[in-house]
Amino acid sequence: MSSSIAEPAGALAPATEEPEQALERFTAALASGDSAAAAACFAPEGCLLTPDGTAVAGRQQIREVLLQITTARTQVRYEQARVVRAGPIALCSQRWSLASRGVGEGAFERRFAATMVLAEAAGPGRWALLIASPWGEGRG
Repeated sequence: MSSSIAEPAGALAPATEEPEQALERFTAALASGDSAAAAACFAPEGCLLTPDGTAVAGRQQIREVLLQITTARTQVRYEQARVVRAGPIALCSQRWSLASRGVGEGAFERRFAATMVLAEAAGPGRWALLIASPWGEGRG
C-alpha cells in the first residue's frame, strides 16, 4: 500500500498561483468536508501539527487527521491575515474558527491563530503546504 494519496481533481493547483491561492484551496476543501482534497494541498513530505502538538507527516496520515474534522461535520471558518514570502517559501498567519454542533457538552466553538508554511512545489508558481499548525502552537 502506498503512503501517498492521489490528488482529487478539486485539489489540483492552477498552472501558476500565489501562496494565498494555495491556502484558499486548502481551507475551501476543508470547509467543504473534502479531507482528500485538503490533504492533497500538502507537499508529499508535509507536516500537520495536531491540537495536542503531535507532528503528523505525509499526506495519508494528514488526511486521517483531517477526516476527523470533516466526519464530525465541524464548521471551519478562516480569515486571511498575512503572507510573508521569501523566495520559494511563504509564512502565513490566519485566524481560524471551528464550531461543532455536537450534543450536550460535545458542542463547541473555538478560535485559533493558525500558522502555515508553504513552499513552491513542482516548479515556480506551484505552492504546497509544508507545515500547518491550524490550532496554534498545538499544546492541547
